[in-house]
Amino acid sequence: MIDIDRYNRDKAYVQSVHSRLERAWNKLEEWKRACSDVSLTAQSPDGEVTLTVNDHGTITFIELAEGATQRHTNLTLERLINETLLIAQGAANEEVAELDGEIGPGDFLAAFDEGLAESELKDAR
Repeated sequence: MIDIDRYNRDKAYVQSVHSRLERAWNKLEEWKRACSDVSLTAQSPDGEVTLTVNDHGTITFIELAEGATQRHTNLTLERLINETLLIAQGAANEEVAELDGEIGPGDFLAAFDEGLAESELKDAR
């Protein structure tokens, strides 16, 4: 014999979990889109190196001033690039941290918990 009331409760619970997971997933996608927009450009103090990094701190663009390879040894140019890279990566990390404050793990959990609270209200009725 099928307990139709139990079946309906289980069905409602599964739908509730699915809805909560979907909300959390949507928040995650929103955060990923925001992070993928992060792009920071930094320039060395002497203007010889300009580079851009993405949200992972990976170089997406690099430009050396005209004649930079003649004015600098490979070691000083390497140092300039690395110093400039650290500046850009630091700025990118700050921007991602700011995004985490706006749309972070707490929001994913809140989206999930919000659905839980709604389902508990329905169950109480």
